[in-house]
Amino acid sequence: LTATAGGYAVTVGGRPATLRLAVQPALNRVKAYETPLGQFLLVLGGFAIGLGLINLVHVHGRVVLRGLRGWHNSLAFFAGLLGMAIFGIWQMYLPETEPGAAMPWPRAAYNILFDGLLKPLQSTTFALLGFFIVSAAYRAFRIRNTEAALMTIVAFIVMMGQVPIGQALTAWIDPAGPLAFVRVENITNWLLTNPNAAATRGILFGAVTGGFALSLRVWLSLERGTYFGKDF
Repeated sequence: LTATAGGYAVTVGGRPATLRLAVQPALNRVKAYETPLGQFLLVLGGFAIGLGLINLVHVHGRVVLRGLRGWHNSLAFFAGLLGMAIFGIWQMYLPETEPGAAMPWPRAAYNILFDGLLKPLQSTTFALLGFFIVSAAYRAFRIRNTEAALMTIVAFIVMMGQVPIGQALTAWIDPAGPLAFVRVENITNWLLTNPNAAATRGILFGAVTGGFALSLRVWLSLERGTYFGKDF
């Protein structure tokens, strides 16, 4: 079952079958609410960011004012927040400079904060997370049953199809010949665009449904979790 031309088609033995379920947006009554709901989510996201910022200022401000443990980390938070906000907004209103001309110091300060501090910190964070990803992959790819063996084989094929050394293993096969589908990059592309895409859509649909249910519970004051009803 594959998505084709805005619909879905069934293929048997590589040839299209007669069953075809075409998607007709004109008959979808929910389609009319897509744009206003998207705008509503943008506004709601802006409020969420504002509330999160207020909460962070409240928590870190209390740590700095009371001199609690880790106050220097909270002070670094305020320095980064104010620096990025001030110079980020300031440089937006500066006129464009000619190539080779001197850069205004607010824009230079913003570039230093963004390219010189934020990006290296992000790279460092992801590099540290790499060790946890490797340990998790080791536990996940231990072949204990059929599902784990299948996942390990698929992961190995996809990995080999993404690197030059893997593609070189089947480079001798004619890309226009009858055995072109055996090339590792073609197998990788099929795995990513068919089984993996279907699984990803299923996981995303489940996550969105769960988020919607949790949002309703919080909105209706039905959630009684660990972090609800407490003052931090």
